[in-house]
Amino acid sequence: MKCYLHDPRVAEMASDGKITRTQAGIRLAVEEHPEALYVFGNAPTALMELCALIRRGEAQPAGVVAAPVGFVHVEESKQMLKPFRTVPRLIVEGRKGGSNIAATLPIDMEISLSDVNIGLVEEMDVLLPVGQGNPEPKFLARGVRAAGNINLMGAQRQHFHFNVAQEGIAYRAVVFNNLALLPVLQDAARRPLDMVFTPALNTFYSPPRLELRIEDLHPSN
Repeated sequence: MKCYLHDPRVAEMASDGKITRTQAGIRLAVEEHPEALYVFGNAPTALMELCALIRRGEAQPAGVVAAPVGFVHVEESKQMLKPFRTVPRLIVEGRKGGSNIAATLPIDMEISLSDVNIGLVEEMDVLLPVGQGNPEPKFLARGVRAAGNINLMGAQRQHFHFNVAQEGIAYRAVVFNNLALLPVLQDAARRPLDMVFTPALNTFYSPPRLELRIEDLHPSN
């Protein structure tokens, strides 16, 4: 992780270009790492600068975490990021955010259900073994719909599964040891959901079936 704000080149670039130091820091970061993952917990002008660089084709970020906090240009900067649908992004909506949130968000990437396939699971296998210090990747999908019945399972009926769908693509979703998510799901019969999940192959079946193991569910904004 690298922050350019205190790089001596940034002060000179900001003075020469009559721009803020945060804007200069992003320009320098893009010059050196155009395909990096960019994380914003403050300075909405820095996020706006990155959006401008993306629009001009100078930046091709691997992903963007947009969590600037405050009042001035905060919501506008987050809105500027939304049209770049090919850029994986996680946006903390509204005026909420901050460096502490941006640094600890447990999401690795925002994707749609059309991005989920066996190839993605095979790519994740490169990260094995997972555990302390190497957590299992987690993804965010927005605007999915619950479909079909909710089915309890397990000896103590402590787990449940259901189906989720988005733009004609559906998967079996499983929740382990978290019955607290049941009310969210039951209240969402007519509302879209945002969900945090990990895709996995269920080897109980032959051939194995791809399913989504749900970590969290919230009604979409």
